Parts: sequence; structure tokens; C-alpha cells
Amino acid sequence: MDNLDLSGQTAIVTGTSGNLGPMWVEALEDVGVTVFEFNLPNWDVTEINHAALFFTSDPDGFQPDILINNAGIDSPPETKSTFFGNWDEILAVNLTGAKNMIEAVLPGMVDRRHGQIINIGSMYGLVSPDKRNYPDRFTKPAAYGASKAGLMHLTRLVAAQYGQYGIRCNNLVIGAVESESHRPKFKEKMTSAIPSGRMANKEDLKKALWGILASDYANGANFLHDGGYTCL
Repeated sequence: MDNLDLSGQTAIVTGTSGNLGPMWVEALEDVGVTVFEFNLPNWDVTEINHAALFFTSDPDGFQPDILINNAGIDSPPETKSTFFGNWDEILAVNLTGAKNMIEAVLPGMVDRRHGQIINIGSMYGLVSPDKRNYPDRFTKPAAYGASKAGLMHLTRLVAAQYGQYGIRCNNLVIGAVESESHRPKFKEKMTSAIPSGRMANKEDLKKALWGILASDYANGANFLHDGGYTCL
């Protein structure tokens, strides 16, 4: 992004070993940000003490300018899943994990009167999955949508409480994303339900993140990037 230069700033991105994590790292590095990856097996977002140790392990008392809460788990299509399956585990990572990281970075951001927190949400925090898009024997776990809906409101709560300290907290709500792991039938069904006629690609997501980073007045907002899926 030609007009966005964040050189000298630092960021933490959680869950960088998955499909989305590397995209956020690349997008941040493209605009000059130094990125630290908070990832298993060394760092676990479900353990609040891991976040504290991550900061205190740095002799200079590292505190990030930016936090990207990307870590999340789900039951992908073509896998065994039940409606209430893995409820505790999904909420622990997707919602409590985000809370743990926010709780850890807030003191430093408050002291410096500066910071951006970006949560990675999902359109399934707004709408329920359409069973017609998935294999007959697959059930999308309820905890995934519940966790992403909770993340939306956590975003608002943090923004309302800490905006006075120069801290912005926003939620990037994304729809279906291209992946080599998608089965052709699933991809065909999902794409046909998207008004834009395609899933999001890497460049779409990078531009979305840059837009939030550059939106100095946005706080507590849910930036929806789903190709129009939730319009229907």
C-alpha cells in the first residue's frame, strides 16, 4: 500500500501457522512493521501466563504497537463434526484466547497512549452457516459462530473502554477464503452463494488489513469483507 508507512512499529500476530496467519504477517511487513509470531508449540493463546512471559522474556520489555488476534480453530468441511462438538476448546482459542492477548498488551498501550488491536472475525458471527453449502454429513460447530459473535462485541467493549487512551480496537469480519484444501464441490457451492462470484484471495485480505490500519478514526468497528455473502 503506497500511502501507508508504519516503519518502526512492531506487531504481534497470533496463529501464524494456519491459512491466514502468513497473509497478515506479509501485509504488515509490506508496510514496514516488524512482526513477532505468537504461535504453538511455544506460545499458547489459551494460557494467559504465556502472553505475559512473551513480553517479559524480552530484555527490553517488548510491547507491540499492533496486535492481530488471528488464532482460531474450527472443524473444516469433510471432517467429522457435531453441532455442539468441541465447544469448550473452540471458545477457549477463538474468544478467550483473544481476550488473553488483549489483556496482556493493554497495560503497555495505555502507558504509551497508543495501540491498535485488530481481531479477525468471521461472517458466521453475523449469520448462520448454510447447510446447503456443506457436505451432507458435515455439521458446522455452533461454537465457531458463537465465538465470532462474541469477538464482535468484545471489540466494541474494548474500544469503548480504552479509546480514551488512544487505543483502537476493530474487527475484520471475513467471508470465504480461497484454500487449496477446499474440495471442488464445496468451493462451487460456496462461490455460487457469493454475489461477487469468488472467494477472497490473499491480496483482498491484505488490502482489507491495510484499510483498517490506515483508518485512524475507526474504533469498535466491524469491517465486513465477504463479497456480499451476508447481503442475501
